[in-house]
Amino acid sequence: MGRHVQRALDDLRISRIHVALAAIVVSFVLTAESCSGTAQGVGGGAPSPAPSSVIATATPTPETLATPPPTPTPRATPVATPAPTISRAAAPAPALSRAPTSKPAPVPVRITFPAGPASGHPGQVATLGAHYTPGVLCTIVVHYKSGPSKAQGLGAKRTDGSGNVSWSWIIGTNTTRGQWPITVTCGSASAQSYINVI
Repeated sequence: MGRHVQRALDDLRISRIHVALAAIVVSFVLTAESCSGTAQGVGGGAPSPAPSSVIATATPTPETLATPPPTPTPRATPVATPAPTISRAAAPAPALSRAPTSKPAPVPVRITFPAGPASGHPGQVATLGAHYTPGVLCTIVVHYKSGPSKAQGLGAKRTDGSGNVSWSWIIGTNTTRGQWPITVTCGSASAQSYINVI
């Protein structure tokens, strides 16, 4: 029995040696093939593919192939255009209606006697002067006791450029003494004076 055990151990050792030798042979074969592939690549032939354990080909992933997001283009902010201001012409101020100003009524021109009433003795010359608007025809009437005098010089006369007019006449010798009225009319105006017969 001891021989059988010894023999079995020897067989096991021999098997292990065979396995080791086979492994060495396979390793040599693989090394030779690797060298052969490399030599063919250097000589111009197609290189043998490298073992996957030596050269790792990077396989692109979806993450690496993803297109980077586009950079947003800045947009100009629209500026609101102010509405044009419509200038309106100022409305004309309403005209103030003025009440018609009443003109003062013209003061009527009066006949005046600058030298006063006439006077004189019978048979002498009496004179009476009057003033009115220039260029107006005037008349005179001397009222004696016997009636209107018809003495020369008592005719109608026109006022001069200064508005003056005068009459001169002879008092009759039979004229009654006293104060007698005289009427002077110029245009539409009329005035009273007198003569004092002394």
